[in-house]
Amino acid sequence: MKFGCCIGLDPRRLEILNKYGYTCYETGFAGTASSPDEKIFAMRDRANELGMVCASHNGMFPGDYKLLGGKDEYAKISEFLDMAFAKVKPLASPVVVLGSGGARRIPDDMSLDEAKERFIALLSDVIAPMARKYNVTIAIEELRREECNFINNCREAMEIIRAVNKPEIQLLIDYYHSMLGGDKLTELSSYGSAIKHVHIASPKNARKFPNIDDIGDCRSFFAALKTAGYDGAISLEGSDGGNFESSLAEAISVMKEALVSC
Repeated sequence: MKFGCCIGLDPRRLEILNKYGYTCYETGFAGTASSPDEKIFAMRDRANELGMVCASHNGMFPGDYKLLGGKDEYAKISEFLDMAFAKVKPLASPVVVLGSGGARRIPDDMSLDEAKERFIALLSDVIAPMARKYNVTIAIEELRREECNFINNCREAMEIIRAVNKPEIQLLIDYYHSMLGGDKLTELSSYGSAIKHVHIASPKNARKFPNIDDIGDCRSFFAALKTAGYDGAISLEGSDGGNFESSLAEAISVMKEALVSC
């Protein structure tokens, strides 16, 4: 497994990641798509110089998009994706994370069954073909109920993924959201090749980067990932507690120790 962090388009933070032994990074999809080309190219070039790769983009859709709005929204969504995939292409990330809690929220007047039906149709008819066109995988992210009322754990994400049944639509495991959503590690380990990316933050420590108090939990989580056959990137996505550099240094030490001892 390799370790990274969600840092946006910030070459200085990229250099700090590299200093402490991280080998990949993550940016925001919608945020990168709205950035000047020069900023994207500068990030790409510095990453290449450091030998680091963009493992994923998170934040797929702006909050004002309506992913459950039905076919009336397809043209708007397609236009955005075509623009955004082309814009982020220089960073060559193989994965885009579909969390986007605001955009995928179920309206008050819509049933859960209708939401599932509309989301599955959107993924099948619009998002998967666009991902195929740009040779990327979409990883659905579970979000805790406080952030979204739809797909709150990996079980629910996998129900959608299996219904879509397309190789472009797979799973992200976010350790923080997953544990607060009620997933069990034995369940996570059963998802195998569907797991395409991983986020991590402490579910018991205010979503901070893992520290020494989290080493036992990290060890158990990494053991589950190993059982699933996952050997990809793990991105820090949480709070640095106000000190980015020292939190990074402690987090990678904890994660490396947990990985070798699990």
